[in-house]
Amino acid sequence: MRKQVLAYLKPASQLAAGDRILTGRMTVADVASVETFKDSSLRPCVEARIAERGRKSSAVYVADDVVLVLE
Repeated sequence: MRKQVLAYLKPASQLAAGDRILTGRMTVADVASVETFKDSSLRPCVEARIAERGRKSSAVYVADDVVLVLE
């Protein structure tokens, strides 16, 4: 039996804890928390703290970037 996965695009500014995203390293990660900030050129950015395979790291996006979310 095949398992169906729903995938959709979401702006990084709308990420929330509990989302499963496809990271730039092509791995699926669960978002643990989301923090917004501005970089040195005052662009709004989003830091998604993720947990993948027991390791904690973060992915940083410009708020307008589009992220692939899996359900």
